[in-house]
Amino acid sequence: MKTFSNDFCELAMHTNYVIVVIQEGVDLDLSKALIIKEILEQNYQDREFLMISYRKNRHKIDAQVYKKGLLENMKGLAVVSPFEEEKTVASQEQKLYDKSFVFFDSLDDAESWANHYF
Repeated sequence: MKTFSNDFCELAMHTNYVIVVIQEGVDLDLSKALIIKEILEQNYQDREFLMISYRKNRHKIDAQVYKKGLLENMKGLAVVSPFEEEKTVASQEQKLYDKSFVFFDSLDDAESWANHYF
């Protein structure tokens, strides 16, 4: 597993999936998403992978991230959060993403999904 962190995110890059944690209070705009995208491009290159968005911190995501900030070889997105209101937010985000999109209450369940996806 490879890791990366900066002032707005932490990435844990496994063979077939990445766990992304955005820091508390961050507004994830397209410029920040493109930084994450570049790191994921370097790590996964042309290999298919999944993203687990572990939302243990409250933050906002600009809709442009779904339109321009994702990689073609990213085949699915799991949202994990202990916050009930994140389910509502995730259901709105799901409309912006045309691949596999799931919500989990626990990180373990999301990792199990990712490990059995491919």
